[in-house]
Amino acid sequence: SPAAYGAGDTSSPTFVRSRNVDRMQHKVGAILAQQPPPYPMSIVIFHNNHGRGVRDGIADEVGSAFANRYKHVILGFHGGTKSGPVDAQDVSNAATWVTELRDTIDRDGLSLQGGFPSFFPPDQVDVEEFFGAQGAARLRRLKARLDPDNIFCHALPGLGQAK
Repeated sequence: SPAAYGAGDTSSPTFVRSRNVDRMQHKVGAILAQQPPPYPMSIVIFHNNHGRGVRDGIADEVGSAFANRYKHVILGFHGGTKSGPVDAQDVSNAATWVTELRDTIDRDGLSLQGGFPSFFPPDQVDVEEFFGAQGAARLRRLKARLDPDNIFCHALPGLGQAK
């Protein structure tokens, strides 16, 4: 995932999280304008989630495990730093920027359920929050059937924990 990649040996240490919003609107733009990226490699990724991926009950009746089955925008907050030497304070500043963006969007009531799991470290993905109770149950059943030996235990550790 981008979050795991950023924790590894890359050109810029990163801190990545996401929020889903129903649409781009003035409030979201104002939040982003008031909290500009602190470093050259800090960015906000906008993904307009649309098309087949957001239709509930697609032709094969399987659908998706994701809770947000309607058009929305995924905001990826990428707290990158800079190329070259980076110290702990740089990484802390980038992480604080991401956390403050996320918290402001939450506090202003703009967030939808969940987020984009790949923008979180796997051990921080609460599968009920991200996929809803039914989606989490479905994913756990699939995991039990397709990965009974838990070979992929690090992908989403929360799938191995029954709630």
